[in-house]
Amino acid sequence: MVEKYIKNTAFMKCRFDYHLLFIILLIAPVIKAQYTPSDRALIKTTSIRQYDNEIIKRYLTSANEQQTTAALLAISNSGDTSWISNILNLSPVKDYRRDIVFCLSQLGPSTKSTEYLLQLLARSSSPYEIRGILSALGNTGDSAVLRNIIGMTFEGKALSILNFYSRGIKSPESEAIIVSEILSDDDSVSLAAMFAANRMGLSARLHATFVKIFNYEISAGRYNSEKTYYCLVSFRRAKKAPYSVSEAKVRNAKFNFNQRVEFARTLPFLREKDSLDEVYTDLLLDKNPNVAISAASSLADLKNNDGGVIKGLYPLLREIILEPSLNEDVRGNIFTGIISMFPDSSVILRKECKSKISKKYYLKSFGIAKLILPMEQQELLNLADDGSSTEKIEVITALASNRNEWKKIFDYDKELLNLISNDPEPAIISVFFESIDSAFIAENSAAVAKAIIDFFGANKDNYETSSAYPQLLKTLESISAADHGEAIRILKSSSKVSPESIAPLKPGIKAPELKSFEMFDKFIDRAFTYSSARILTTKGEIRFKLLPQYAPLTVGNFIWLTESGFYNGVKFHRVVPGFVIQSGDTSGTGWYGPGYQIISEFSYLPFTEGTAGIASNGPDTEGSQWFFMQKDFPHLNGRYTAWGQCSESIEVIRNITESDAVLRIVLEK
Repeated sequence: MVEKYIKNTAFMKCRFDYHLLFIILLIAPVIKAQYTPSDRALIKTTSIRQYDNEIIKRYLTSANEQQTTAALLAISNSGDTSWISNILNLSPVKDYRRDIVFCLSQLGPSTKSTEYLLQLLARSSSPYEIRGILSALGNTGDSAVLRNIIGMTFEGKALSILNFYSRGIKSPESEAIIVSEILSDDDSVSLAAMFAANRMGLSARLHATFVKIFNYEISAGRYNSEKTYYCLVSFRRAKKAPYSVSEAKVRNAKFNFNQRVEFARTLPFLREKDSLDEVYTDLLLDKNPNVAISAASSLADLKNNDGGVIKGLYPLLREIILEPSLNEDVRGNIFTGIISMFPDSSVILRKECKSKISKKYYLKSFGIAKLILPMEQQELLNLADDGSSTEKIEVITALASNRNEWKKIFDYDKELLNLISNDPEPAIISVFFESIDSAFIAENSAAVAKAIIDFFGANKDNYETSSAYPQLLKTLESISAADHGEAIRILKSSSKVSPESIAPLKPGIKAPELKSFEMFDKFIDRAFTYSSARILTTKGEIRFKLLPQYAPLTVGNFIWLTESGFYNGVKFHRVVPGFVIQSGDTSGTGWYGPGYQIISEFSYLPFTEGTAGIASNGPDTEGSQWFFMQKDFPHLNGRYTAWGQCSESIEVIRNITESDAVLRIVLEK
């Protein structure tokens, strides 16, 4: 089959379009408006999750196509499966068949939906339409449906298999289907299968298939094809890169941004590692800081590898870290990489580099290496009390992750109990219980339970604390049912948050009503006012189109906050090279928002390069934090709110790092 692939794939047939493959039913080439300014009543009943059945039904049965599609979009976010019968009574006309299938897919497992989709599949002739329906069946069907799909003769089943797999429904024949589709003559089928394989995990058989495809793409000169990219992702995930250092040197010079980001992450897994210094030099000094950060981050994976290779890199890294023009985040990641490689030298390295790196990387090093001096220990404890929010998070992570070692040198448990008992910030207490070992909780169960219950009591009406609740409830559940029940009782008395609203919302479970949302009028009055925006950053300008027809509350919220100057000077607190850049938290930690939450507004819009999304801690927990995609990532589709699209500032988005900030935002009509 590999020979067949090589013979028939002389050229990439087209740029892989996730819009056409990963989102349901692509029969309509033009994206049509869903919500309009005249749909205020429908948007309002959706925005508070108190669905007015008469409004929904009137829209759903309207002769106006736009109103029908708007109703389908509203229902797709409700989790209310009682609407399925009404949806199936609609005529599946071409104009909004895609909307019907997306809605059924979002509502989750349903026998009625599955039967309808199978009937629709039998009448479909377009390959893209067939793949869209198959993908939806992966969200609605059971194991018998998976077996049926696997037995079908046409291609394009990989995403359906992935959706079943994500729900815990598997088949021993799945891998053979995915290997076959990876080797398809149809590039869209092949790339979808490569994506699915990477999400599901690689076996030796799949890895061998990726190696063969990678070698062929490179031999054909397609260094920057989507297939090459997915192969690099697979090598990083498998921790096995099938090329030598000499081959790596040549390829690095020919790769583009996304390929270089992934390629840098594979360096620790080369089949031989002698003379890595030259490749690392090129990547650590790359003109794009996110490529350099990826290379620096990969150093941590060398710590358990050949000691000779590590020692050979040491003088090079020490030289590069002193380079005056080096990006702050590149320097910091090199520093933490050196600490990972040489933990026994951490005390000396911290002393030598403290004045040369930003404080967050200095503090991160304590979570990596266990060695600590008495004066450093006191410094950490002081920062835990009086440091900034970002400093406290790094300190608490270090303290929690080093309990076994550090409790031998100071009164560890007492200090930590003080930290979580003195009205801690939600980020601090949540991070602490995510990082601390179970022995600490067991040995201090009464004090821990009291601290958490006191936290619930003091903060129950504060939206900003709700991000910590799931972790805290999990901790209480491990202590006793009575303590967990007391926390639930406190939450039920909250005027802002309910126990249901902080639980993960699964398909087919009705979205809980919001207890309070006073901002609707302010947001909807602004949602359709502007068509685009310009974000002026320290790296340049990001220009993008607003999409209120799919996410009116999200767009209105962004405009409201922009008009108030909320985003001015706010840092990009989270940047994952090759994935996203994220901003919108005035604390710079990623844990806070504007003091309220808005609903999720999921749609069939794909998360492709340049898409603007809104960050979430679970359904209906969106606030002020937004992100832009550095590449296509279809696993976000239908799971996050897409509310904007950038088409002309991709290079700016690719160059943003965590040392950058928003200067101001300009709205345009």
